Amino acid sequence: MLLLAGHGLAETSVFSGPRPSARFIPPPPTLQDVSSASGGIIDVFVEDREAAPPSADGETAPPPADDCMPFASVPGLVGRMMAGQAPATCSFADGSVGVSAGRTPSPPAATGPPLEPRAPLAPLSLPVGADKHLASAVRQLDAMVRLERRLSDQLPLTPERLNTLHFRSDAASQHQGRRALRDLMVVQLASNSSTRAASATTTTTTTQSRSGNGRTMRVTVRKTMVGEKRVPGCEIEPEISCDRSNKYRTADGSCNNLKTPSLGRSGTGLHRLLNSTFSDGIFGPRLLGSGGSPLPSARRLSTSLLSTNANADGRVAVSLPVFAEFLSHDLQQTGVFRLEGDRPLDCCAADNHPQCLPISVSGDDPVFSAAGRRCMSMTRSLPAAERQCLPRPAAPLSRQTAFLDGSGLYGATAADTRRLRELRGGRLRSNDGLLPTRDARDATAENTILSAVTSGRRRRDAFGRPSIGFPGNGLFARHPFSNHRANEQLHGALLHTVWLREHNRVADELARNHPDWDDERLFQEARRVVVAQLQHITYNEFVPGTLGYEYAATRGLLPLSVGFSPLYNASVDPRPAVEFSTAAFRAGHSKLQGMLRLVSRSGQVDNSKLTDGAFNPAPLVDGGFFVRLARGMIDQPAESTDANFAAAVHGEMLGGVDLPALTIQRGRDQGLATYPAAVQHCHGNTLASWNDYSAFMDAEAVEALRAAYADPSDVDLYIGGMMERHAEGADLGPTFQCLVGDMFYRLRVGDRFFYDNADQAGTFDDAQLNELRKASMARILCDNVGGDFDGVQPMAMLRPDERENPIVSCSSQALPRVNLGVF
Repeated sequence: MLLLAGHGLAETSVFSGPRPSARFIPPPPTLQDVSSASGGIIDVFVEDREAAPPSADGETAPPPADDCMPFASVPGLVGRMMAGQAPATCSFADGSVGVSAGRTPSPPAATGPPLEPRAPLAPLSLPVGADKHLASAVRQLDAMVRLERRLSDQLPLTPERLNTLHFRSDAASQHQGRRALRDLMVVQLASNSSTRAASATTTTTTTQSRSGNGRTMRVTVRKTMVGEKRVPGCEIEPEISCDRSNKYRTADGSCNNLKTPSLGRSGTGLHRLLNSTFSDGIFGPRLLGSGGSPLPSARRLSTSLLSTNANADGRVAVSLPVFAEFLSHDLQQTGVFRLEGDRPLDCCAADNHPQCLPISVSGDDPVFSAAGRRCMSMTRSLPAAERQCLPRPAAPLSRQTAFLDGSGLYGATAADTRRLRELRGGRLRSNDGLLPTRDARDATAENTILSAVTSGRRRRDAFGRPSIGFPGNGLFARHPFSNHRANEQLHGALLHTVWLREHNRVADELARNHPDWDDERLFQEARRVVVAQLQHITYNEFVPGTLGYEYAATRGLLPLSVGFSPLYNASVDPRPAVEFSTAAFRAGHSKLQGMLRLVSRSGQVDNSKLTDGAFNPAPLVDGGFFVRLARGMIDQPAESTDANFAAAVHGEMLGGVDLPALTIQRGRDQGLATYPAAVQHCHGNTLASWNDYSAFMDAEAVEALRAAYADPSDVDLYIGGMMERHAEGADLGPTFQCLVGDMFYRLRVGDRFFYDNADQAGTFDDAQLNELRKASMARILCDNVGGDFDGVQPMAMLRPDERENPIVSCSSQALPRVNLGVF
């Protein structure tokens, strides 16, 4: 998911001039203890306060030093500040700003999860005699493979070719996707058949089929008895054996759930909250509306419903949506069908692949018509094999684990993790403190694409040298054997680099503290600490900053300030839902703009073009550029999340990539529920008429939807969610707030290794947990950006503010560091 923030405001920076001094804001006169029902959360906000008595010199008297605490110590502070509620600040002994421990009435108690738990969607029913369709499915798959061998011409050097770089997948994923496709074909054929026999007994036969990636699948046709519910020819995966006493996560996410050890494992399918909208209920893409007429083109919807007006949010920094992108890469990575050798398909060719789903472009398109383009290429998602061989609608295959476990940094299989490690000192591989570079041949091929797409501009490798004589290495390999999305844009590559450095910093300190620990223990303990910090920062800063403080508090999404959590529930499915991953969490595409802010230590502001950094992280090799980009990331205002998208993402980016259109079409590819279905699921409202839409969006938006869609029941989830009015205190509309909130609730409650869980093999002790609660995004940046990056605002996902969120020194008491001596 690409997430960048906007530009176009006055080119000024709060980094210019002298550092602001902290000024005390007195606490309210009423103090009230917070009950344990809210997890010991302390609230320190100023509401209708009386002025504190002045000191002898006329200045407001600060509280004692021991009454002052860091901003990050107040759970969900970001959300309260976004809502305009100023914290009661104070001064530490070193003069840096903190938050007064004087307390106002407690935050609202948690009343329940974002969505009530529901029973899993029931599998489909197979007619008797379904096994006779297995041979037909195998023949169809063989025909597809023969077609692939004829498709020697891969996708030409077009913008769509560039967009396929982050959909690359390994041979194992392609093989599994084809196995799953074969099973889905069996279900499709059986469901379409009108034959219903009282029983279906067949002799056992064996046949073989090529998977399309040089591997052979052996298919055994077994006897199918009346009432059998499993897909014929599908083999149930053997269950995994787990060590309950192991306090470390597995690389692939298995054994997190001891009742269902494969739940959330990498290489499995995403979750589905709502019934699919596949045209055949199984895998056919959603192409028709409720009345039987074709749905409007995804490109037409993008250009007619989504504007290009800037709408910056002056409170939120670019660092918040960039962090969201980092989380997205951690939680899921879906692949698409590709040819052998990982070559992308050209879905605009006359003889295209059966797994193509191109987007039609009208003759009057505002961008593409001048070039005569009438098609945008898009390939369908790889389906995942159904673990129990039940006849279910297709679920997208994800290469990442389902947990917030740093798999975007550490890899999502044991083999990937091993390749990413130095195998000494517990450290991860790096390239002089940057992400490791890719294989030369691999990178050279991609640089060829980049050069062609960007008007022949010469690409430079990761060391800043021309590619002639030193080919390749122009692309970082954050995850060299799984995904390549760290290269999408410079902010993403920067943040991945910062977290890699954090792991190595922690590993180095643990090695100094424990010279007797071997590489394996150092790596696992450092990973454990880093993932805990990532989880704490997510729930302390990102979640309330995105969903709103009140919502996060009442849904149990704020971190505890003391004690351990008893919330782990093995019956909760932690897997990302398709409604979350393919719609709600792509809302950040509206934050994408064409320029990135660069800020020097003196406050001088420059800009870097988005297109210069797309799949080209070479500028980060310049340490000065790295620091200025990091400083700009926490200074530049982010765009509001709404239906306003930058022109760059409407087709102008690199000459023709329309991200909203691709997101809409991807939802249809994956059988995503409609917007009215999601509204019903989240809020109980029925959108039976266009007038019903006014409860969630403005009249102008409703009229635009009426003009675009034939029926109110047809609206795509992504479009409807983007056009909603924001929920109170949130940066999302209420339906996306619901879907994102549900995901982060299940991630927290369904993860046995979540950092503050009680009574688990990996539970931290009291002293360790108290230290982990000091973690903040500001501290992570201070410790790992390097160069002359020596100051940051305490709430680094919000823009600096001289009064409420002033820049403080990285060495100040306002930014405590996690004491690794207790680990």
